[in-house]
Amino acid sequence: MKQHLPQDDVTLESLAQQLRVISLESSNDTQLLKAETARMPRFINDIKSFITRRLNPFSVDVRTVDSRKLEAAVRGQLFTKISSLGVFVPSGFEGKWLPYIALLDKSQSSVNGLYFDLLIPFEKYLAAVLTTAESLKDLSIPTPLARYKSADTAELSKEFAKFFGAGNGTEAVLGDVIERLPDIPTVTRDLNAVNVEFAKIDRRALLKRVENITDLLDKLIDNIKNHPDEYQMSATSVKIISELALYMAREVEYYTIHGYFLEAFTTSVDDSYKRLAAALTR
Repeated sequence: MKQHLPQDDVTLESLAQQLRVISLESSNDTQLLKAETARMPRFINDIKSFITRRLNPFSVDVRTVDSRKLEAAVRGQLFTKISSLGVFVPSGFEGKWLPYIALLDKSQSSVNGLYFDLLIPFEKYLAAVLTTAESLKDLSIPTPLARYKSADTAELSKEFAKFFGAGNGTEAVLGDVIERLPDIPTVTRDLNAVNVEFAKIDRRALLKRVENITDLLDKLIDNIKNHPDEYQMSATSVKIISELALYMAREVEYYTIHGYFLEAFTTSVDDSYKRLAAALTR
């Protein structure tokens, strides 16, 4: 399935490469620390560009689906007689609806904590670092961030790929996507539950929180450059802050990918319900 992500020079791979360079140079030697710190402004600017280019255009039509008309239309029908009726699917989709919704639910669980469990603690962490400069030398990852469970994006991507073939077809038949007619209300209930959870994450609030974090990172770098005696970094603190920034970028990108998958599937199910109900009530 096509992912609606911007194409630019800043990718997770290029950011990870910058982090590897910073980490390889990690040393408490004064000159090497200066070299590490000198690399951070570009790294942070690239993080900011990477995230805003994904969040600014990101807009998902969060909706719930209503199968009541369809449920009434199929009442008394034999599944074998109507299983050849056409339905819509996301481009290239090959599989059953219920297992795919289970995967969307699993994926949703991975992004649920993004705002409250990652972004808010990270912002508070950086604000505290800015007000207590002496802590820079002995930074450690705070407990809330250490407890945050990230999405296993590589594994989830493999699971999503299993539902998509090489083609780009957008139509199937009812018998391809459900096993029996009682699956319809279950599809509705489970899919709506995922959409309700996703809607709890406000894109604008999330973007604002990311802007706050990158602003704090900018201030920290400025303070390190302009007040080197007060804001003294250690190799560990450079590594921790850089890793957390990349961590944030990775999680935000996965949030947008998940949103696009969810929207495409919800739209196809909603349109399928309308198509089936119309065909059965002629």
